[in-house]
Amino acid sequence: LYYKIYPTEDPEASVADVATVCDIYGVRLVIGDQGEGSLANGILANKLGRHRVGKFRYGAFSHPVEVDKVTGVYKLDKTTVVDNYFKSIKEGAMIFPQESDCVTPFSDILNEFAEITHAGRKIWTHGINNPDDCLHAQIGGWIAGKILKRDLNFY
Repeated sequence: LYYKIYPTEDPEASVADVATVCDIYGVRLVIGDQGEGSLANGILANKLGRHRVGKFRYGAFSHPVEVDKVTGVYKLDKTTVVDNYFKSIKEGAMIFPQESDCVTPFSDILNEFAEITHAGRKIWTHGINNPDDCLHAQIGGWIAGKILKRDLNFY
């Protein structure tokens, strides 16, 4: 079990450290956010190998997980994926370190909340000053594990 929040001052050093950690732990697949993490994903793919680094993008899609056949980007229906991740936590399928060691990740998880749009669709969001980065990093790791297990079943 490992997590680290990197400062934004030196992204190249951060990515180099992420690559080292991935090698130490034998990580077979990293799935990172295509949006703001696009540059970092590219640098990480150069260090780890393109076969070990994938990208995801949230949206409102007709299936929980789709792969864009042109770009190879995993398109995740955010509501379904977050619902399922929270369900997995609730059912005890996730293992976390002691609460005292995970204050920031737990805070990020708890920053997320559901809203109903004017169109009647449930969405997951967070307050502008309440980050949820650790939550989505966890979801990226969880999705990577599901891809490797060939288990992309969602309720």
